[in-house]
Amino acid sequence: MRDVKRRMENYSFYDRSGIAAHLEAMAAKGWQLEHMTNLIWIYRRSAPQRLRYAVTYYPGGSAYDPEPNPALAEFYELCEHEGWERVAGFAEMNIFVNRRENPTPLETDPAVELGVIERSVRRRLTRPYWIMLVVTALFAFLGLGNLFVDPVYALSGLYSVPAGLCLAFCAAALAVELVGYYRWRSRAREAAAHGESVETKSPCRAAQALLVCILVSLAFAALWIFIAGDNYARFSCVLVLVVNAVAFTLMQTSVDRLKKHGSSKGRTFVVSFALVLVVSVVLYMGAGRFAFGLAREGDNENYVNHSLSLSDLSGADLSGYVRAPLDRESVILAQSSVDESMHYEALGEDIGDLEYTTTFVKLPALYGFCERTASRGGESVDPEPWGALRAYSMGGDAYTLCYDGRIVEISLPFTPTDEQMAIVDEKLGA
Repeated sequence: MRDVKRRMENYSFYDRSGIAAHLEAMAAKGWQLEHMTNLIWIYRRSAPQRLRYAVTYYPGGSAYDPEPNPALAEFYELCEHEGWERVAGFAEMNIFVNRRENPTPLETDPAVELGVIERSVRRRLTRPYWIMLVVTALFAFLGLGNLFVDPVYALSGLYSVPAGLCLAFCAAALAVELVGYYRWRSRAREAAAHGESVETKSPCRAAQALLVCILVSLAFAALWIFIAGDNYARFSCVLVLVVNAVAFTLMQTSVDRLKKHGSSKGRTFVVSFALVLVVSVVLYMGAGRFAFGLAREGDNENYVNHSLSLSDLSGADLSGYVRAPLDRESVILAQSSVDESMHYEALGEDIGDLEYTTTFVKLPALYGFCERTASRGGESVDPEPWGALRAYSMGGDAYTLCYDGRIVEISLPFTPTDEQMAIVDEKLGA
C-alpha cells in the first residue's frame, strides 16, 4: 500500500476556500498535504481526521524563497500560537492546518484579505496570464487561420493544425480563468464594502472540460506527427517531450533542495535555471547528430511529385532556371509543389515561370472537398487531352486537373498544346 500520493490538482491560484475544502476532504479520507508545486501536490497517508485548513497569501513571496521564509517567521509564530501549522506553500500562497475543532480564523477582515489576494493574483495570475493569452491566441490564429483561407494547404501540414488546436484550447482555458477571477473579484469587492467575504470556487466545469480538451489535443498532435511524419519528425517530437520532462523535474528538484538548505531567492533561481539550461543544451546537442542522421531515412517518397520541368514542355535548354520544391504531408493529405523560374543572375532566354502543386488525397472521403476547393471559380473544360477525370480552367493558363487519388493545380507560362497536355499527364497524372 502506498504511503505517498502525487496528484495534479486543477485549482485556481486565488481559490482559498475551494483549496481548503478539498484538503479537508482529503484529510477525512486519510491523506494529508505534505508538499506542493505549481502542478503537483504530494499527500502522505495518515489516519482519517477532521482537520481545518486555511489559505493565506503573501504578496512579496516567490517560488524561490527559502523555507521557512525568514520574512514570515514572526507571522508563522503567531499562527502557531493559535494552533495553525504551515504545511505547504507555493510562491505567494501559504497553507495552514489546525487540529482544533473551532479554531480562530486566520483572516478576520474581508477588505484586508481581498487586498492581499488582489496583489498576489496580479503578480502570479493576471499579468502573466494576459501575456500568455495574447501569445497563444496569436499563434493559434496563425496555425488555424489557413483553415479558412486555404483549408487543403492547412490540412496537408504536419504541425500547423494540431499545434493551432492545442494553442486554441490553451487560450480558451486562460480566458476562462481570467473571466472567473474578475467575476469573483467584482462580487468580493462589493461584499467587502459591507464587511463580508465571498467564497471562491474552482475548478469550474468549463475549465475542467478545457483541460481535458488540451490533453486530448496534445495526444492527437503526437499521433498526427507519428503517423504522418518522417523519422526526423518523430524523433524531434519525442526529444522535445523528454527534454521538457527532464527540465521540469530537474527544476522542481533543484529548487526544493536549495530552498530546504536555506539558499537565498536569487541564488536558488540562478543555480536552478543554469542547471536546467546546461542539461537541456547538452541533451539537444547530443541528440542532434542522431536526429540529422534520421532526417531523410525512411521518408515516404510516394507523395513527392517533382517530375515535370519547363524543359520537358518547351524542349529548350533552360540551364539558367532554378527549381524550388516544397513538400507537406499529414495523416489525411499530402502536397508536393514546385516553383520553377529563371535565376535573377542567369543569362539566356526567359520563357516565364512554371508552378504546380499536386495534392494527394489519402482519405477518399475528402476528395470531393479538395476538388471543390481547388476548382472554385474555375470553368469546366475537356479533360481528355490532359488524361484527367475532370479539368477546370482557372483563368489565363492556369488549370486544375483531377486524377485518380490526386489533384494537380498547374500554372503555365504559355497556352499548352495537346502534346504538352499529354506530357503533364505522363509526369504528374500517372
